[in-house]
Amino acid sequence: MFNDELRYSENDNFLETNVEFHKSTNKPLIYSMKLTKGIQFSDSLICSLFKEVFLPQGFPESVHTDYIEYQIWDSLQAFASTINGTLATHSIMRGVGVGESTATPLVAAITWILKDGTGMIGRIIFAWWQGHNLDSHCKRWRLFADILNDAAMVIEITVPYTHTFSSYILCLTTGMKAIVGIAGGATRTAIMQHHAINDNMADVSAKEHSQGTLVNLVGSIVGIMILLIVHESLFIYICIGLVIVHITCNYYAVTSLKINTLNDDRLCLLIESYFLNQNIPSVERVNEEESILVLFKKPAQEIFGFNIEIGVSFKKMLEMKLIDLTALKHFQALFQLRKYLPIIGMRQRTIYIVLSKDSCDDDILRAYFHSSLYAMILSRMYGIYTRALHRKTNHNVSHSMIQLLTMNSECLNEYIILSKTCPYIWGKALLVLDKMVLSECNLFLKLLKKSDWKLKTNVLPIKPWKGSWM
Repeated sequence: MFNDELRYSENDNFLETNVEFHKSTNKPLIYSMKLTKGIQFSDSLICSLFKEVFLPQGFPESVHTDYIEYQIWDSLQAFASTINGTLATHSIMRGVGVGESTATPLVAAITWILKDGTGMIGRIIFAWWQGHNLDSHCKRWRLFADILNDAAMVIEITVPYTHTFSSYILCLTTGMKAIVGIAGGATRTAIMQHHAINDNMADVSAKEHSQGTLVNLVGSIVGIMILLIVHESLFIYICIGLVIVHITCNYYAVTSLKINTLNDDRLCLLIESYFLNQNIPSVERVNEEESILVLFKKPAQEIFGFNIEIGVSFKKMLEMKLIDLTALKHFQALFQLRKYLPIIGMRQRTIYIVLSKDSCDDDILRAYFHSSLYAMILSRMYGIYTRALHRKTNHNVSHSMIQLLTMNSECLNEYIILSKTCPYIWGKALLVLDKMVLSECNLFLKLLKKSDWKLKTNVLPIKPWKGSWM
């Protein structure tokens, strides 16, 4: 080895290049080597080219740690879906009469226009109905979209056997696929945002589309081979087999995601764990427990006994008669102390959160924690089943939970007034409950900020209303 006078080293996360200048010569000595950190790749030119073409620049440091596992499962499901799509397209062509002497271009054109029109209407309606939920529940809507897509393709495979109803069937399946397009596209964007940890969303998105194009190309070739080799009577069995593969791969894809931003499901699980064990569970553990099924029951109701709605209109609370003039001064005092106001609707089994104009993400987390504790206290009082109060734990029960479980109903009833004609919780009761809530809330946020959870942004379902006292 030469005695180095000067040495320069650089790398692009795959290849390290060293340049050495020696006393004996003016020519630099340049040599390169493969880096061993990160995921191991073959040294072949093909693998190097694959990495440059299909993976984001700076991989693996530029993407989330769950990127590779998710992309493998996602590519497998896309492959199965593409083959199924080829079989479905063949069945649709037969169903509208392509290749038959009795078919007319006019009938086929009308069928196609009706089919596309149904899809357009479906996209508009679904985007209006559920567009605001696709960010916060991207995993469950992603899985839902793919299951719906499979159902549509299985129905399309049967089109050649139901000529009489082919137009109606195609309108139905196109409407289903329109929902798939909105839900799948929006949730894919949310997942790419999660993967792009270096503000490289555009690069991650571009490489995602490149991977998808390659998979679709290979899947289309395999699909054409099946059309040429396999008899049509077997298509339905192949389709069902591919549907099973597709749903299985999608399930593993969404469960591989370790999303570290908070939605209502994940926040409820964090609050539940805090009250049970006085700790904040890891991102991995919470994502494993999070539900990925599209159920319209809110997580807060299952865990704490009450729904929680954030950012509601104060005017609506008055119209619902959840506040009377006697309690109004107490509510005003509470609203001036903090930037949110929980209002309890016993009849609706919902806690409504009114937000101040200058409320921030921390205030929203405080409001949700506050409301969760109110919900558990009320559920304890009125015998409402909640998972948080009945869940078994192997750890020591926290001091907060002991306080909650030992609360005496008669003592609480001194402060809570319920009217049969207009049920509401009196403002004085909230002031009493605040003594317990405030200290617990501060400790919860302190532990949360020390964890791996990302708190600068959240995807909680928040309504647009905010206000202030004049």
